[in-house]
Amino acid sequence: MADDGVANDGVDDQYGEESTTKIEVLQRERDELVNENATRKEEIKKLTAELDILQREDATNNEKIEEMQREVAQSRDAAKAAEVIAARATDLETDVARLLHDLISKMAAAEEARANASELMKNLGEKSRWLSLWRRN
Repeated sequence: MADDGVANDGVDDQYGEESTTKIEVLQRERDELVNENATRKEEIKKLTAELDILQREDATNNEKIEEMQREVAQSRDAAKAAEVIAARATDLETDVARLLHDLISKMAAAEEARANASELMKNLGEKSRWLSLWRRN
């Protein structure tokens, strides 16, 4: 029996040492996992914060895109209005050119009418003198 006790003590010691070694290994693994878990949690926090920033930037960019689309639409409307104005200006320039031509024609006709009137007045004056002379005679 004495041998059994010695043998059991040796086995118990051997299992005790193995258990202690296994416990230490498991504790180290647990500590490493706890550290890794903490590191992962920190990375998740950073990535979540970065994602929040990106989402805010995305929202801001979407607002900017919408504003730019409104500006493009306004620019298109302004361009269409400018085209209409340019077409109207061309029409008005044509009208002005026609009116100037008509004015020049009317002025020439008026000048000719004045010349004719002056000639007629001159003729009338001569005829009046002849008539006066004829009545006296």
